[in-house]
Formats: sequence, C-alpha cells, structure tokens
Amino acid sequence: SGDIGCYTLGATAPLNAMDSCVCMGASISALHGFNKARNMEERSVAVIGDSTFMHSGMTGLVNIGYNKGNSTVIILDNRITGMTGHQENPTTGRTLKGEEVPQISIEAVCHAAGINRVRVVDPYDVAQVESVLKEELAAPEPSVIISRRPCVLLKSVPRKSPLTVNTQKC
Repeated sequence: SGDIGCYTLGATAPLNAMDSCVCMGASISALHGFNKARNMEERSVAVIGDSTFMHSGMTGLVNIGYNKGNSTVIILDNRITGMTGHQENPTTGRTLKGEEVPQISIEAVCHAAGINRVRVVDPYDVAQVESVLKEELAAPEPSVIISRRPCVLLKSVPRKSPLTVNTQKC
C-alpha cells in the first residue's frame, strides 16, 4: 500500500512496486483496513514518506498499534519534503521560514504509537535492507522500518560521479 511521493514513480512498470495509492497519508490506514477485512496480515507493507507520515500518516500507525495489527510500515526518511519542492517538515528541525525548532523523532513517534519494533536502515545497504525486511515481515507484531538517507537532490548532499555501464564486460 503506497502513498503519494517520489517513490510512487516506481508503482508502474518496470518496477510494479505498489498495489495501491489512494491519497496523501492513506497508505498505513488502507493497509490496516485491508488486513483486518481480509483477516490476513502476514507479509503486507505500507510505504510512506517522512513528511507525509508527519502530516497525516501517524494516525494510521496509532490505529495499527491500538487495534493489535501486524503490518510492517516502511517510512522513507529523505530528510525533506521531496516531491513537492523540498520544503522543511517536522523531522528537519526547521520551519518553512528556516527557523530552528525541535526536530521531531520518527522513532519516538512510532514508539509512542505503541510500536515496539522500530528499525532504521540505510537504503544503500541492500543486504541490510533485505535482511531487516525479512525479519520484520516474519515478526508476530507490528513493525516500522525507517529507511533513512538524505534526498540526492538536496544541495547539502555531496554529488558523486554518475555510474556508467561498461558494455565490454556485459
């Protein structure tokens, strides 16, 4: 179950990485509803961005914790509101005007929602992501995986040389 964000660009072919995308903040609530209606919660995942989670996704996570769900939620924390123009959000520690404010911890919000299993992964470490995803999908309780890596479009993120394909080795 997905949400609106840059990761939604992977919903269609060739990735086909998402079965549903309704509206901003609906991924977690939709997944929880689908799971309860189908009475089947194993191996189901909701994907949401950090900004959308703070805006309207955390209420769905509270429902999962409160109603004893067993879903896995993946929060893609790119340290900014990416798809709509790189605005600050409660996780960045700055207001839209650039004023410093307390930085809201996604991990603390998840724990406050009643989720005991909260893991942070680096999406560039594919082996770690795969291992944690398998563990959390197999867990007998709800879990959150926070995939944390700054958006590559942020000016503060160092640029690396683009990758190329060596056709001689193919």
